Amino acid sequence: EDLGSGDFKLTAPVAEGRYLIHVYEPNSEQVLKLRSASDSYLSGQNLNLRASFEVGGRVSTADNLSGVLTAPDGRSFELSYSRQRDGSYAASLPAPSAAVSDGPIPWEVHTFSSAGEVLRDAKTAISIAAPVARLSGSANQLALRAHGTNVVVQFGVDSAIAGRFQLTGTLWGTNAKGALVPVAVAQTAKNLSGDDGGFLELRFLTGVVDPAGVVAPFEIRDLRLQNQADMSVLERRERAWVSD
Repeated sequence: EDLGSGDFKLTAPVAEGRYLIHVYEPNSEQVLKLRSASDSYLSGQNLNLRASFEVGGRVSTADNLSGVLTAPDGRSFELSYSRQRDGSYAASLPAPSAAVSDGPIPWEVHTFSSAGEVLRDAKTAISIAAPVARLSGSANQLALRAHGTNVVVQFGVDSAIAGRFQLTGTLWGTNAKGALVPVAVAQTAKNLSGDDGGFLELRFLTGVVDPAGVVAPFEIRDLRLQNQADMSVLERRERAWVSD
């Protein structure tokens, strides 16, 4: 229910202990915004955050701005923000060691600001993974003895440990107007020994490619290498392969 503006008194006659009260103000002019430079990091990489306190859609100054990074296993790391030339606030720290978990549980970034009597907080989530494998940089298209248009590409993977790794990528093709358009997403997974370089193969076969009405040149974009032990993202490439 809309109570309007002004001072309000909350009463809870039988309440005991300490309480944190959040007030929902969807139309407030005072807004705290928070973003991360990436949604996934490897341990040791620089973790970059940017926050801005805005009044009426314009960047303003906060009296105080702080934050905390919390791991799925309960560890926490203080975030120290500094004012930038554009009026926003930046925080940076080396990504801590990955948390031991049974699945892709995100880390939480929680940031707090105050400006006079106005308090705001903002959250975002990121993942931090151990750098146990990476794309080697090699990408080779394979020729198939089959009718129609088939795009099959092997990507080299260097793994430091034995495990099962997943590769996901999006195929783009050239349409009748000469524009690159998305065609399909493919996934593959394979066990790698960890003692030498291996590869993962993405297949886009004629049953998918031909109905899309596309031809070469092709590209594979948004390529993601993941560790299936916890589904953490180990590497991501925006434009991973271009056909000859």
